[in-house]
Amino acid sequence: MGLVVLPVAALLPSLWLFFAGSLLAGTGMGLGFRASVTTVATLAGPRSRGQVLAALFLAAYAGLVVPVLAVGLALVWVSSPMALLGFSVGELLLLAWSANRILRSATRPVRAAS
Repeated sequence: MGLVVLPVAALLPSLWLFFAGSLLAGTGMGLGFRASVTTVATLAGPRSRGQVLAALFLAAYAGLVVPVLAVGLALVWVSSPMALLGFSVGELLLLAWSANRILRSATRPVRAAS
């Protein structure tokens, strides 16, 4: 929801809508990160939990840095609202792709070990 509200707020421009979109996006990001840490900590064995969580945090930090650098580079050629719109569309496409993969893997029958 926040990925839709933020670019709309930038294109209008509306400060209160921008803050609302930021709050929604931040809340969604925090809840998603919390769920991923819980899932990884639950699934990883006790001996490898630290390594697996370190890999998760490395991916999360890369996921925070790479988009910021990409948007900063895009600002050389496009305006701030257009860069934000492009970023949001890219994020929504990645979200749709990953949700599709998760839903397809959840509906596959589990094969019994032979």
